[in-house]
Amino acid sequence: MADGDPVALGFVGVILFIAVALGLFVLKVRRDLRRDDEAQARKYGRKSPR
Repeated sequence: MADGDPVALGFVGVILFIAVALGLFVLKVRRDLRRDDEAQARKYGRKSPR
């Protein structure tokens, strides 16, 4: 890895790409769920738990 083995660097690149994509997806899902929960809270007249 210290020599810059192309296979190892490619493997690390793929792992990093998947990790970043998964992190962004999780953040988006959490934001959407919170928005839906707040919309339901307004619709039914209860306080949002957050």
